[in-house]
Amino acid sequence: MRYVMIACLSLLGCGPISPKPVPVPPVPVPPEPVPSPICQPRETCDCWHRPPGQDWQKLPDCVVETPPGKPPADCAFNEHTAVPVPDMLAPAKVKLAIMETITAMGDTKGAPPQATLLAFESRLRASGWCAVAGIEAVFVKDGSLWYEFHVVYFGDGSLIPGGKYMGAHRAVGDVVVTPPPVVAPPPASYTCANPIPPPLRDFGLHVGRQWMDATPSVYGCGYKGPGTNFCREIGLGEMPGQPGVERCDCPAGNEDDPVARSCREAFVVGGRPLWRSDGKVELHDTNPFLARCSACTWIEVCHADGTRCTRAKL
Repeated sequence: MRYVMIACLSLLGCGPISPKPVPVPPVPVPPEPVPSPICQPRETCDCWHRPPGQDWQKLPDCVVETPPGKPPADCAFNEHTAVPVPDMLAPAKVKLAIMETITAMGDTKGAPPQATLLAFESRLRASGWCAVAGIEAVFVKDGSLWYEFHVVYFGDGSLIPGGKYMGAHRAVGDVVVTPPPVVAPPPASYTCANPIPPPLRDFGLHVGRQWMDATPSVYGCGYKGPGTNFCREIGLGEMPGQPGVERCDCPAGNEDDPVARSCREAFVVGGRPLWRSDGKVELHDTNPFLARCSACTWIEVCHADGTRCTRAKL
């Protein structure tokens, strides 16, 4: 009996034997389903696209450009021959239509900006508005005037929340589809180095300092035809802080080349900018793009002919 117990202790441990764990095979993760249809180049509606680092996103359903019973009448507009109407506010109903269309369009990031503008025009027309997609903006007619809104960031194709109102215009002629603008040679007094800048877009007006600074900016894309970009040619082709993201509007000149910058700024504003206010404006002795104002509640800076103004409250 003694030998049996010793054998038990030495060989079996005289306790219950635990079975070895059976390995459980891993549960396979099903592959992520790919939605359909996938957006093809230039498609801006009723398809799926996947921005870098994000989930799949569906673009809004396509709409008929002009539904039966709502044909826009007298919709001829040429942005290059239109006459600016200074100090004209956009009607509330036009601004509401722009905001509602932006909401209906959804996320368009990554889509071609020009195609998004055409889709924006289509949706406005479907709602009964007379609308025309331009090179970088959409124009909406109300009464006898056309109101210009920037609605697309050309850097990534996404929509601008609320849209950016740029001013009113009066149409001249009856051309609907026009080629890119042809830039006239600069005046003899402003024989600037190539490339010649495109027309003035607006001003970057910086207030809240002793001398207010106005920086004229231009539309860079398409000014000499499709595929061209003035901003890139003068070394300002990328969005600030976003390497690799192309920009389509920029200052008229690069600070790294002060001589060319001074000439190009004078060219795009027609010489010296026009400053206006409800108070007394004083210009800087050596720089016409610097000004200060006393007893003012607002100030604006314009092209020398009084058009293309940018205003700020003080």
